[in-house]
Amino acid sequence: MTDSKVRQQKKNVAKNTRPNKRKKNTPAAGRAAPSPGVVGPLPEDGLPLLWDEAAHKIPLSVRGQPFKVTIPSVWMPNNAATNVRTDIRYFWKGDHVHTAQIFGPYDPAVLFPYTQELPAWLLDSPGISLLYYEISGVLLPTGESERTLIDVDDSPPNLDNPGTELIFNDYTLDGVSDAELTADAGIPCEVPRYMIMRTEDVVMVYFGVLPHINYVDRLVVERRHIEDGDPLQFLIPEDFVRNSGGGERWVSYRLMDRVGNIGPFSDPVKLDINLVSLPDLLRPLVPRAETDGLIDLDDIRQGVSVSIREVVDAEQGDIITLRWNTHVLATITVGPLQIWPIPVEVAWPIFLAGGFDARYPVRVWYQFARGSLTKNSPDTFIEVDATVAGDPPVGPDPINPMLPRVTVKGVTEDNVITPADSPGPVLVEVPLFVDPEVGENLRLFWGNDGAFADIKVVDPGDVARQNVRLYVPWALIVAGGGLVDVYYWTYNGVNYQRSPATEVRVELDTLTGLLAANVLNDHPNKRITCDTVPQPYEAVIVGIPWSTTHFEVGDKVRLFWSSHRTTHGGGTPIPGTQVWFEVELTDAHRIAGVVEVDIQPFDPLITVPGLIPTNGSGLHYYRLYKASGPTGRSAARPSRIDLIRPSGSTCLAPPAGKRSKPGKSKSQ
Repeated sequence: MTDSKVRQQKKNVAKNTRPNKRKKNTPAAGRAAPSPGVVGPLPEDGLPLLWDEAAHKIPLSVRGQPFKVTIPSVWMPNNAATNVRTDIRYFWKGDHVHTAQIFGPYDPAVLFPYTQELPAWLLDSPGISLLYYEISGVLLPTGESERTLIDVDDSPPNLDNPGTELIFNDYTLDGVSDAELTADAGIPCEVPRYMIMRTEDVVMVYFGVLPHINYVDRLVVERRHIEDGDPLQFLIPEDFVRNSGGGERWVSYRLMDRVGNIGPFSDPVKLDINLVSLPDLLRPLVPRAETDGLIDLDDIRQGVSVSIREVVDAEQGDIITLRWNTHVLATITVGPLQIWPIPVEVAWPIFLAGGFDARYPVRVWYQFARGSLTKNSPDTFIEVDATVAGDPPVGPDPINPMLPRVTVKGVTEDNVITPADSPGPVLVEVPLFVDPEVGENLRLFWGNDGAFADIKVVDPGDVARQNVRLYVPWALIVAGGGLVDVYYWTYNGVNYQRSPATEVRVELDTLTGLLAANVLNDHPNKRITCDTVPQPYEAVIVGIPWSTTHFEVGDKVRLFWSSHRTTHGGGTPIPGTQVWFEVELTDAHRIAGVVEVDIQPFDPLITVPGLIPTNGSGLHYYRLYKASGPTGRSAARPSRIDLIRPSGSTCLAPPAGKRSKPGKSKSQ
């Protein structure tokens, strides 16, 4: 069945008129029994039947609106499969008040439950009424549904009479002390029983400086109160009483039934409340969130604190417990000369517990305690947004070690820039961070945050760990030299975080005038031979002269060494002998005027060329890497190596003769 046909079937085509009395000779006049298979109608907005009810009650909130009545299921037999009309006539107190028509064929599973709107004025008259319907049609015997009782109740509980006064203990009527209030966790009382108590009646209690004004809470009447005679006990909460303050207070109540009928107030009872008064409290401040209500990662990195403003009339020994949501930030005991305001730092683990997946709300407040008495400050509500593009932070440091490092693809080797890379741009590759979202970005920097190189914005379809290709303009590269930190920042629209840096050697060698290094073994011709001091097997030392023009403490020098079969450092290096030694310059080097580098290992760097009958050599030079700035390269200098004495013996030493090395050797 189409939707339009269903709507047509459900359309009310009845004559909504004032009641038409059935003729006395009709079956209804004799209260005919309901027909089998014709279920009774139900009020759509009626309240469920309770154990002590026989009629469906209609809430006050739906009075004055069309009276919605639902037939739960189709009757049997029916004309669902036949192209004929079925009339449904609704009766209220025996009077016909509404007619609906259904045209077949129809699908009962779609059409039912079947709801119609009866006239709103049916609910104007209070009392219990009988509701049923009658069906008729071609080839369909006239049948009446089961009866449904409807209770239009407009009488409040206790027959609309005020309830008698609340019942209190004698000591309560004599005055409520601070100790009694604490011991009882409030003020206990009992609601007197009243006429015609019903399940789900509501007792609404009021407590305040004036009668009938300040609503406290409700007590719902349960079956046990009616069947078992359990007392109607109510507790006015301690916090409510304390917040109301001390002095003369009035307590009263009124009754409301489940329909919504409300009765008059009871006579109020006067109570004298004698409290120890706690000071007025100001809400705590979160200075970094006072402007925009937000704490982001930049705030966290700079340090987030909560400020407890002065509590006027605070006394020595008072205790303040400061909370950040469920976390206790600090417990402070007020001192004899307390300094206000009191700052409390919010530590990183608090933010770690909050997580980095989404923005979340935070309630900041404190409890003020004096002895057994407590009072809560007003709340400060803020939001925390520590979300990032990429792996979650592991600490407050903006450099996240979990982010992948970049690789600078130099022509000669990775992370090394030489003149061969000119004129650029130079390719940089990095895996895309985890969980990328469209619009997040990755910004590449060369050396410092002022040298922006390139940007990658996450596009639809991008996935984590895919290779991202970025480019560095040559102008950025030639602006500096030496050892350069290359890294990127990620940004998600709220927070930044930085990757670890990749150290890149920029070997453009724009520094000139570096003095060549020399072998310091004491041969007059700077050769490496037997019987020098030190002996070659003890150490072969190359000295780099300190340059007052170019050298500074913190710079690095890298000495390059290769061994050759010729005496002048020419030809192809001997395999396995191309190494380098890196030394960071110190005050000791500056004072000594030289940087000593021990050429190790002795075998093969010295032994292989030194045992060649015609002698070999070692070729050495160094590069200077400024802590910030360009690089420079010294001239290369060969040193002849001869480890064969005229007698034919050699000056080889056992491995135990090795000295400690000032520099670390690495293969080129």
